[in-house]
Amino acid sequence: MHWDDAPEFGRRDTLLRTLRRLHQLCPHGACIVETGTLRNEAAREGDGWSTVAWGWYCAQTGGRVHTVDIEEGNLAVCRRLTAPYASAIEYVHADSVAFLRRWVQEQRPAIHLLYQDSFDYHDHAASEAHPLAEAEAALPSLATPCLVLFDDTHVAREVDETGGPRCGGKGARAIPFLLAHGFQVEWSDGGQVLLSRAPKPAGKEEHDGSFSAGQPAAAADPARGGLGPVDDGGAGPGDRDRPA
Repeated sequence: MHWDDAPEFGRRDTLLRTLRRLHQLCPHGACIVETGTLRNEAAREGDGWSTVAWGWYCAQTGGRVHTVDIEEGNLAVCRRLTAPYASAIEYVHADSVAFLRRWVQEQRPAIHLLYQDSFDYHDHAASEAHPLAEAEAALPSLATPCLVLFDDTHVAREVDETGGPRCGGKGARAIPFLLAHGFQVEWSDGGQVLLSRAPKPAGKEEHDGSFSAGQPAAAADPARGGLGPVDDGGAGPGDRDRPA
């Protein structure tokens, strides 16, 4: 991969970091699902233009992006801005939870990267409940190994009452759910959080993704892709104001 040739898009450091990690896990033919599509032609940094990043990567590696949004107008904007990579992108006008629930029924391929970006973090209850519903719907379709990236989310160094990392933002409810299903936090940075699930080592108990009480999140085992820099701040600037 010629990473320096990547086109312009926002959240560049974290999106490229995610793609580099994806390339380690699945260098060819990756399946990426994005909930909440690129929607703002004039706000590359705020909106993120993540669909451009995913489309460029899949066009280089024989992968496929499925970007889903409940607003047809947003998909029209996305089609225009991702036209150079359209052959690698499926644009889906649907509710993201219903779309993910149908994934197995439609015998679609396993998902290697799920990017959850469906809401602005204004109505906190709704903005946390929707990613949880997406994660629950997607879980049967996620590959092993795979990645899940959350926008407008952070993980602090402190642990909660369960011994797991304290989460804030849109992924506050979905992240504990995924940790309980074998995922672990790789890093929290710039208002985004990356989780991964690796194959279960032979003869070893499944890692539940939690941290020991009092253990800083940054001390997670790097040999297993453990948590890197920890973002102690709040969720980053929102770039969605409706469900996907």
